[in-house]
Amino acid sequence: MAELAGAGCIGFSDDGCSVASSRIMSLALEYAASLDLPVIDHCEDAELSQGGQVNDGWVAVRLGLKGIPAAAEEAIVARDIALAEMTGARLHLTHISTKGSVELIRAAKSKGFKVTADTTPHHLTLTAENVIINNPRPGIPLSYDTCCKVNPPLRAKEDVIALIRGLNDGIIDSIATDHAPHTAEDKLCEFESASFGISGFETAFGVLMTLVHENKMSLMGLIECLTAAPAAILGDRPGVTATLKPGSPANITLLDIDREWTVNSAEFLSWGKNTPYNGKLLKGRVMGTLHSGKLVYNDTSLNISGA
Repeated sequence: MAELAGAGCIGFSDDGCSVASSRIMSLALEYAASLDLPVIDHCEDAELSQGGQVNDGWVAVRLGLKGIPAAAEEAIVARDIALAEMTGARLHLTHISTKGSVELIRAAKSKGFKVTADTTPHHLTLTAENVIINNPRPGIPLSYDTCCKVNPPLRAKEDVIALIRGLNDGIIDSIATDHAPHTAEDKLCEFESASFGISGFETAFGVLMTLVHENKMSLMGLIECLTAAPAAILGDRPGVTATLKPGSPANITLLDIDREWTVNSAEFLSWGKNTPYNGKLLKGRVMGTLHSGKLVYNDTSLNISGA
């Protein structure tokens, strides 16, 4: 870990596979603390979630799928907060999905622990019910949308409400896309065989603007959660900036908060077309992106040339 830090590493992650051993996790946090780098933590008790496909609840029962309980996330959130307290490490809890996790983080922050967290666009705007594809014809059983299969799973409405409240309260610090592109073959199969993940990068802003247009979140709050807050979590290091101060690299995103557009996954630049938002009308679109002053993305409807 010290060699990685010396080479420019700005944080450490379990890469979506939660550390089962409390001893190993405590050592990782201890070493990261000595380097003043965060540990980015996917919270999942694999023994509790083993074989699970969707949130544990009536949707799982109705579709005959094994559920993933909220406790599978919350048990690791609680454990790793305790280990962060013990080691004094910077702990970042990623793609938080449950009401219980929000309250555990709230308590940790009230005690001054070095804990931050993020959630995702899909956990803020979808619920487990979106997994179901309703067929209106009598006698035809319900089916499912594998594009809604994600880990952690889409949760209940009360969890979505708690996540939004957590963002507005500053308990959840940032929003991350959790972009997980897959091939069509990875999703066009039985639910149990389908891969977990949503290709979320290209829909993130438009989806999240739904919260702004519904007065559930302020525009400035949303922008901060997507820019300055993530940069602050990673720290003041080369390449990690979210400022428009003179002399800073011109890393700028051009937004049209009122532009309406319909999601067409076939037009995604990402090779992953797996999105539950396909065909959905959104209001709010990224029109252009500059990196170090150079135009690297330009919406086809925006007539500007590279800098």
